[in-house]
Amino acid sequence: VLPVLVCSPAAQLSQGQVYRIQVAPHVTVQQGLCVLLPCHFTADFESPGPLYKYWFLEGADKDHGVPVASTNPDRPPQESRGRIRLAGEAEDDCSLIISDVRADDRRRYYFRFEKGESKYSYLEFQLLVNVTAQLSQGQVYRIQVAPHVTVQQGLCVLLPCNFTANFKSPGPVYKYWFLRDTNWHRSVPVVSTNPDRPPKEPRGRIRLAGEAEDDCSLIISDVRADDRRRYYFRFEKGESKYSYLEFQLLVNVTELRDQPVLRVPEVLKPGQPVNVTCQAPGTCSGTPPQITWTGGFDSTAMDVSEPQGNGSVSYSSVLRFTPTLAHNGTELGCTVTYPAVGVSTRRALRLHV
Repeated sequence: VLPVLVCSPAAQLSQGQVYRIQVAPHVTVQQGLCVLLPCHFTADFESPGPLYKYWFLEGADKDHGVPVASTNPDRPPQESRGRIRLAGEAEDDCSLIISDVRADDRRRYYFRFEKGESKYSYLEFQLLVNVTAQLSQGQVYRIQVAPHVTVQQGLCVLLPCNFTANFKSPGPVYKYWFLRDTNWHRSVPVVSTNPDRPPKEPRGRIRLAGEAEDDCSLIISDVRADDRRRYYFRFEKGESKYSYLEFQLLVNVTELRDQPVLRVPEVLKPGQPVNVTCQAPGTCSGTPPQITWTGGFDSTAMDVSEPQGNGSVSYSSVLRFTPTLAHNGTELGCTVTYPAVGVSTRRALRLHV
């Protein structure tokens, strides 16, 4: 079972900063295979100094323990060959890859961030890696996917998924996702790679993410309330056909709760121009959000989009203005609207000049 992104509780920082992490609560993988665990986090990235990221075993001391994965050259990981390593290059990416999975990888792990004086261990949310034995020859049709996922309206979600099947049968591979209780013979699929059976929404709001033959990963963008359903996967290749009805995925949809992240310099001096950043929640691959500022500033705002891998994008807006003493105590607000769904979220703070 390969669960997807869920949010940890938030620990509040100064001026609206939040330490939060989005990573699978647990994952099941077979011995000898590999697994990618998508992960993103928020932190105080404004602190001076190099940024270091670590994964530790549960119970390991953050100061003296040896990490299982590390970007700090002065604190190398247990295995120097990179069998367990951080996958992403983006500042807020904590994604983890475990290759050549072994039985003793079945442990809990936690993530740690360090940048100058800003340091935080995300102990409130620890990842469980469960390891199973390899498949026997008789176990042909198996699927690894999250049993359920919760996602907020307007955002997007990637559901990692892999399956085993009879790939030796001649003919092209076709993959589908259907709604539970729909008949695959006659129903229109939610997702399809078969050009003769197009999906309900041809624009690709819901689509398959991976290119590999055994990849059934699913992306849902611009999440709506009516996406709250159960889904099942189907495979076809020549005479080899199978619907994985024994394992159906539940997508749970909640209201948009996450707020934007506001990054404001700690010191605002009159007459000195500054940049303030508002980062939209999530890293979505769907319709870009609209970011607006409130506060009546004589300012210039610039929208920024940064690719995060797997087709996802981080959206933010950078506001440049020159503070004056008149701005002291003024409220600066940032509103993020997801136009495809019609929902919005806001964060505001008061300036100290």
